[in-house]
Amino acid sequence: MKNLLSHRRSGYIRYSVLTYNIQHYEVVHEIIEKDPEAEYLLITDDQNLKSDTWEVIYDERLEGLSTFDKCYSIRFDLFRYCHSDICVRIDGNIGIKRNLKHLVDIFENGNYDAALMPHPLRDNFIDEYNEWVKSRAYPIQQAERCLDIMRQGGYDFNYKGLFQLCFSINRKGRITSDIDKMTIELMKKMGKENEIERIDQIPFSYIMNKYFSHLKILPVSEQIIRSPYMTWYYHGCNKPNNFVSYDESKDDIHYMFNKQVKCIYMKGSLLYRIKKKCGNIEWSMLYISIVFHCKNLLEKTGRIFRNMKGTH
Repeated sequence: MKNLLSHRRSGYIRYSVLTYNIQHYEVVHEIIEKDPEAEYLLITDDQNLKSDTWEVIYDERLEGLSTFDKCYSIRFDLFRYCHSDICVRIDGNIGIKRNLKHLVDIFENGNYDAALMPHPLRDNFIDEYNEWVKSRAYPIQQAERCLDIMRQGGYDFNYKGLFQLCFSINRKGRITSDIDKMTIELMKKMGKENEIERIDQIPFSYIMNKYFSHLKILPVSEQIIRSPYMTWYYHGCNKPNNFVSYDESKDDIHYMFNKQVKCIYMKGSLLYRIKKKCGNIEWSMLYISIVFHCKNLLEKTGRIFRNMKGTH
């Protein structure tokens, strides 16, 4: 456990992976495979929180804040903690199974400003508020208040594009700082006197759609947090969330900045995909068959070369 002031790092760090756990709301999901070029940071308000695989950082500045103020003061100020210029941010209910180098390679090679997840089920703010009111007891008066604030800002609610914020990749710099600052300011305006607005993905999407649609964004599918690389769990437990809203045999198409875009999948090796498709028993038989045929092929190839050598 380190506090924020003692959090120092030397040596090369290509990218950071950051998560947070506030008031012990989540189980600590230990990392299965790390990238030696990455740092793994778990930010918390609990001085007693421990992990075998995350670098746990206690942030004393969170004391006295509401739960949502704590969460969003971390989420929208990532580079206060990171020692790199790229941060992969995941919610506390996401576990890492394999290192994320391949995903960061895609991000860097494409020179993207950010990687974001278009919402897999809804593409506009009104439908999203209606769902929160229906399924999460979100006050309808608050939804109407937030919509009115955005309406006064001249927002067109027919514009399609809504991001889901359980995952993102961010670059350190002025653009990210401006997005974070503007989002927090809007959420404070929408919130109560002593507490920030609860829903962050709608204010964030408002800021992105209205002011930053010119940025180069890598759209990622929700599949990446249910892939060979990550697992998405239900909050506060180790039970995987297996509600799937996509079909990996097809492109995952969603709206971003009022246009349909193809969201990337993160798939494993060819052998992993065969195993997933075939199941455990069929996979075992197929694996034995592959090994047997490869062995026979190598033996035949060896005999051919030996015969060729004998004729010269």
